[in-house]
Amino acid sequence: MRSYAATAFRTLGGCGLSRCDFFLTAEGDIFLNELNTMPGFTQWSMYPLLWENMGLAYPDLIEKLVQLAKEMFAKRESHLI
Repeated sequence: MRSYAATAFRTLGGCGLSRCDFFLTAEGDIFLNELNTMPGFTQWSMYPLLWENMGLAYPDLIEKLVQLAKEMFAKRESHLI
């Protein structure tokens, strides 16, 4: 599902954060339900909890997202300078 989430994110031209929700059928089929581009973002929301489960603590996640936002801003604005 992680690979499917990355593919969906890139296909839709995503940047920054998102959460991909899937359905898993009893037969083992996987269906993308939605790509949520603004998931809940408190310490107790699913988005940061999933990252924490993968070893990225909440403060580090915020730092990484700020870094990515700065990089994307610079990339988008570079043609104006």
